[in-house]
Amino acid sequence: MSFTKGAMLFWSLAQNSLWGVSGRIGLTQAGLTEVEVGAVFAAALGAGLLGTVGAGALGPRLGRALPIGLGTALIAGCIALSAAATGLTSFAAGETAWNAVYPVVLSYVIGLAASMDPRGRWAVLVGSASSLGTACGPLTGSVLSARAGYPATGTVLAAGLLLVGVPMTLVALRPRHATQIVEIPVAEVPMAELPAFEIPVVEVPLEGVPAQRSAYGTAGPLRTAAPASASGPVGV
Repeated sequence: MSFTKGAMLFWSLAQNSLWGVSGRIGLTQAGLTEVEVGAVFAAALGAGLLGTVGAGALGPRLGRALPIGLGTALIAGCIALSAAATGLTSFAAGETAWNAVYPVVLSYVIGLAASMDPRGRWAVLVGSASSLGTACGPLTGSVLSARAGYPATGTVLAAGLLLVGVPMTLVALRPRHATQIVEIPVAEVPMAELPAFEIPVVEVPLEGVPAQRSAYGTAGPLRTAAPASASGPVGV
């Protein structure tokens, strides 16, 4: 599986290496204007959307080996055609066909990684390898094209894709064992019946003591009776 991750890294790196310099190929080598290059890229990205829809509609009817192997070979041819383009027709044909096939193959490669690990860990790692190749692609393409030129760069990248596509196709041809779901029976444990206890209710009679009315007075300050022998002058 580690080889598959390395193959996916180079598979993505090779394509994005040329994609990073495709604008310069169209302007300098194919002799197109900026408007024409922009129109070609717009058509190519639209073809990529159609390719994604086509992959979803096709599903597993053709398996995984045929779309991965044949699709990688077609992408290699498109890369070589785009890198050697000298006019609008060849440049537009290579870029449009390339972007139409790329999402189809990518979908099946990620599906292959997911089938190899039902828990989904390898699918995440393969996706990460593809992202790493996408990030390093433009720099690699710039270095190769500066030293070898655009046609030679396309030839090298196309040959590398063909070499990587062979083991990826062989991995896709291997039979996959279906994941068996084992049902574990759950034993039913009978609940013990607990006897019901009746708690007797005891009635406690309350004997009320009648309160004396004289025990309650009016609200206010406490009144005290005057002493019998009060000191002081007695008025006549």
